[in-house]
Amino acid sequence: MVGYLVFSSFAAQAHVPLVQAMLQAYPASPDAYNYGPVCVAESERGRGLAGAMFAALRARIPGREGVAFIRRANTTSLIAHKKMGMSEVAEFAYGGVVYAVVAYRG
Repeated sequence: MVGYLVFSSFAAQAHVPLVQAMLQAYPASPDAYNYGPVCVAESERGRGLAGAMFAALRARIPGREGVAFIRRANTTSLIAHKKMGMSEVAEFAYGGVVYAVVAYRG
């Protein structure tokens, strides 16, 4: 395996405090889902694998909003997600860590 992408309904993660904090900062649309994490093996980075997985996800569930949170300090991930068409919509802090909230409409 060289990469994977996870997504889930917010209903399935309603009990997770970090997700609750994100949704307080950005109340997603009713049909939205939590996107991420997306992980790519170090040896495969820079080859477009994350973008390809993201495109496949969008094709499977078109028209829905995807929302993710990324540590503010993870500039590589923030840049990659902006290149894939996600926009920063909010920011929040949890456990002493600052996160950016990014979203897109699939």
